[in-house]
Amino acid sequence: MYAGSNNSGLFTRSLPGNVTLTGNKTEGVNILANLNYSSQGVGFTGTIDGNELYGWNLIANPYFSVYDFGDFNNNPQDFGQNHVSTIHIRNSSNNGFQSFTPGSMIGNGRFIAPMQAFWVRTVTGGTFTFEKSRRVANQQPPLGKTTSERLAFKLEAKGIQNQAEDLAYFIFMTGASSGFDLAYDGEKLSNDYGNINLYSKAANRAVAVNAQEELLSTKSVPVYFECSQEGPYSLKLDQSENNYPRQVWLEDRLLNNFHPFHQEYHFQHLAHHDAQRFVLHFSPQSVDTYEFDKRRVSIQVWHSEGYAYIKNTLSELVKVELIDMTGRSLLKTTETTSEHETLKIKLPPLRAGIYLIKVSNGANYISVKFNHN
Repeated sequence: MYAGSNNSGLFTRSLPGNVTLTGNKTEGVNILANLNYSSQGVGFTGTIDGNELYGWNLIANPYFSVYDFGDFNNNPQDFGQNHVSTIHIRNSSNNGFQSFTPGSMIGNGRFIAPMQAFWVRTVTGGTFTFEKSRRVANQQPPLGKTTSERLAFKLEAKGIQNQAEDLAYFIFMTGASSGFDLAYDGEKLSNDYGNINLYSKAANRAVAVNAQEELLSTKSVPVYFECSQEGPYSLKLDQSENNYPRQVWLEDRLLNNFHPFHQEYHFQHLAHHDAQRFVLHFSPQSVDTYEFDKRRVSIQVWHSEGYAYIKNTLSELVKVELIDMTGRSLLKTTETTSEHETLKIKLPPLRAGIYLIKVSNGANYISVKFNHN
């Protein structure tokens, strides 16, 4: 952790007290902030998993005007290859942090108020440039939609009986990967006790912004929900920045159900619940968000020679379960159907008797009974 100096002076603070900037200040120049890795300061343990202890720097907008970091479609700030391209702003309203990655996100997080401080992380040290051309007088972002090479999803968690809340972002775009990308992914800083921590993982690292390669096939992303306060909570998915909505399902592993994510999801949270309770399933299929309820599902299921066969007119995630006549579940699996292929699932060895194959897409289900001799 290091509050670095820059070419316009040194940020200092004695507690209690005020932050002061000494030195000459000129609005008409670019300003360089020197970022330190580990030779000064102390270890920082603010991340969820505690993996990155060094390289954290607290810097601030040095201008008397709002600073615009830009966005994916509008000249994003270049952080350089030695720095993680994420800013973390303290959110005093709920004792947490808001994370923003200019290279992969759109939204008001791109605007930093005059003298507003924020955290950044460097991997080797170096400088960060505040560009004078990014000073703006109006904080209203230009209207725009994402391109065909990029999809953006914002997941919001809220407490129904308390003020706890948190955000997580999921991006699918050209240039990103399933690992941790310095240019696109944003590490998750731990919120204060009592607040929600909502995040996913990239290369086993907790992230608030998770950027992955283009969404060309169905992808499943585990979502972690942590909160010390028990009670009712909600999850809501916003994909309004996309040109048209994609099909997204929320899997609740605790309750063993699927939720078509065009509606807010409500659930009860207890302290002993597993943090990895949820999974988001993203499909490249383009659908009207209201068609989840309107469409007629056409799924065919049959059994032959130790296999279950499933044919669906839609490409989507389905839950398949094999049940015997006592109600005991013998097989549970989640598969992806394709409108052009028949799904073939090998069944476990069975004794003679009557069995039931149940297939559900989260909103509807079909069951087929067969007699095994």
